[in-house]
Amino acid sequence: MYKRTIDNRWSFKDADTKEFTHCYHAYPAMMIPQVARALIEEYRPEDGVELLFDPYMGSGTSLVEASIKGINAIGTDLNPLARLMSHVKTTHYDLSCIRDTFSMMQVLFFEYSEDSLLRLSYIYQVINECVALDFADFFKVPLSETVREVSFTRNGEFKRFRMKEEKIKDFKPDVFRLFEEKVIRNINGLEEFNSIKYPCNIGIY
Repeated sequence: MYKRTIDNRWSFKDADTKEFTHCYHAYPAMMIPQVARALIEEYRPEDGVELLFDPYMGSGTSLVEASIKGINAIGTDLNPLARLMSHVKTTHYDLSCIRDTFSMMQVLFFEYSEDSLLRLSYIYQVINECVALDFADFFKVPLSETVREVSFTRNGEFKRFRMKEEKIKDFKPDVFRLFEEKVIRNINGLEEFNSIKYPCNIGIY
C-alpha cells in the first residue's frame, strides 16, 4: 500500500506574497511569487538560464521573479490589462520622479469635488495631461484597481455581480483616498524592486 507523505514546502502559507512589485494590482488566480521563485531556483540548469518565456503571463509574477534574478524574460497575454500590469511591474522607474509626480497629482486632487465617476475621470485627465509619458502607466495601474473598487460591483469576485440596491444607497467611496493608498503601496513596492537591479531585458507582447 502506498504511504502518503506530506510536503509543506510548496504551501508558502506564511510567505509575504506582496513583496516587491507583486503588490501593485489584484488579478484573478495570481501565481504566488514564491512558487515561481522556487521553480526558477530548483529547476534552472547548472550553467544558468538565459531566457524565461511565460506564454500566459497574467499579472507578470514570473517576469518580476526573472527580473529579480537577472534573467531575460518574455511574456505574452491577450488581456491588455495583463500587459499593462506586467510592463509596469517589471519597470525600474525613477523613484524620486514618481514621488514628485504623485505630490503634484495630490495637490490637483483636492481642488476638485464631485461624485466617484467624475473623480475617476479627473484622475485619468490629470495622468494624461500632467504626468510625463514615461510615468503615466505607473499611475494607470492603481487607477485601474480603484475603478473596480468604487464601482457598484461586489469586490473580491472575478465575475461582476452588482451590489444590492440597499447597499448602493450607502456606498460612498473616497476615490482620491483609495487611489492615493494604492499609489503609496506601489511606490513602496517599487522602492523594494529598485533595490535589486540586474542587467536583463523584459519583453511584453
